[in-house]
Amino acid sequence: MATILATGYNLAIKKFYQRLCGLGNAKKVALIACMQTLLTTRNAIRKPRTPWRTEQPQHA
Repeated sequence: MATILATGYNLAIKKFYQRLCGLGNAKKVALIACMQTLLTTRNAIRKPRTPWRTEQPQHA
């Protein structure tokens, strides 16, 4: 499951990069924007200091 989520997220980042390049941004600028997006997401995951869970919580 984690592989599927990671693959989906990688595709989203790739599309984001391609969209930025298509809008006329330099490749290095688009790459930095993608890295910033990844770091922001990583920090949002780490902030609560809870372990990463690949399965979705079951709600009643």
